[in-house]
Amino acid sequence: MILTPSPHLADLIFDEATHTYTYQGREIPSVTRIIREVGMSSFGNPTGTTRPMQIGKWIHEMLRLDLSNKLDESTLSPIMKMILNDVRAWAKRIDLKSLVLETPLVHSLYRFSGTPDLIGLAEEKLTIFDWKWGEPRPSDLVQLAGYWLLALNCYEDLPRPGQIMPVYLKALSRGQDPKAIHGQDFIESISMFSSAQMIYRWKEKHRMLTVSRTDEHEEMEEIT
Repeated sequence: MILTPSPHLADLIFDEATHTYTYQGREIPSVTRIIREVGMSSFGNPTGTTRPMQIGKWIHEMLRLDLSNKLDESTLSPIMKMILNDVRAWAKRIDLKSLVLETPLVHSLYRFSGTPDLIGLAEEKLTIFDWKWGEPRPSDLVQLAGYWLLALNCYEDLPRPGQIMPVYLKALSRGQDPKAIHGQDFIESISMFSSAQMIYRWKEKHRMLTVSRTDEHEEMEEIT
């Protein structure tokens, strides 16, 4: 299966250095910025968490390279190899197929952006995946619901129904497989993100936004 991207994606510019998204010449918020701005999650990184945050970045890069068939396993530490083997074994159990890997997306109507870690198939069902090195947070499902809305807007041939799946890597290493979210929980998560997006726009209109761009570094936020 190959997903066909919408033409409007050509108008999206992602600046990796500043982690900002620009669509049709205007900077727009990310999924995580919206969630943080409305108070659903701080996505904060407490003092002293620099190393865990860096480990999360390494894991993200390792999995990206592995799914792209570009990983040089000789460069991995024993711990990273263990994590990789856990992910590979789980991926085999669910017959994971990668379709879109770490691609910035934009919603052409509601004008927000984000970069899902992976859009793929789990047991032949369309799934939005997100790697999580930290512990579960209440906002995780809302974040993935935002990515789902982005995917719907960017790929008209997206198979339905779909599901979202936060992949908690520490739990996976303990033998706890990730749980696919669908049905009522999925619908509620989408409703929650839609509400957050509306509140964000209201605050933007009335110049009440509090999250500065310098505070926002989505890649770091999402891996902790």
